[in-house]
Amino acid sequence: MTNIGDDLLELILVRIRSPVRLIRAAATCKPWRRVISGAGFLRRFGSLHSPLLLGHYYVRGQTFFVPNDDHASLDFLHSTPNRIGDHPELTDCRGGLLLFAPSISLLVVCDPWAGQYKTVSVPCTWVDCNTRCRLGLFLLPAEGVEVTGTKLQMSEFRVLHVHMDQKINGRLFVTVSVFCARRNYWHLSSSTDTEDVIAGTTAARVSLYAGSSPS
Repeated sequence: MTNIGDDLLELILVRIRSPVRLIRAAATCKPWRRVISGAGFLRRFGSLHSPLLLGHYYVRGQTFFVPNDDHASLDFLHSTPNRIGDHPELTDCRGGLLLFAPSISLLVVCDPWAGQYKTVSVPCTWVDCNTRCRLGLFLLPAEGVEVTGTKLQMSEFRVLHVHMDQKINGRLFVTVSVFCARRNYWHLSSSTDTEDVIAGTTAARVSLYAGSSPS
């Protein structure tokens, strides 16, 4: 390249489109930097290559957010045999799964991205009861599954259900039950008389972690 004259070198360098690459070319050697830094070269380069930034776009009107129903839509839940209603209660979410509670006896776990769902019927109780008051619903990963930024599958979740039942004899019991999606069944984790809770007895110390037993 030492035998190339400045005029021919300018014809080569002026065809570099990227300003970043032009700066790198200027740092190659002194002859290249001398040609590129010349006023004539810069005028010619600017006439051949329009600037990357032309200006800004200004909108005076009010902007609106229009959601896209093509992604993560819950419309598929309304066409199922067990409709979740227009305003279902979202109780928990974990690993990309959503837990809805349309009614006291029905739960729905769904994957909005895959358009998959699973309905879970809540048993009244393992013994007769008159009324039930739901205290909490929690979505947990299956045993042995860790959620660290990964997505849960529809077969890898558990539902922790904490509720208070009034028996026929009028006594109140706080019950913790767990639904396992892998085995598709409910497990009664613990049930404690509220009188024991008030009294602070040993039977009232119930662990709310799925699968554990009262201490």
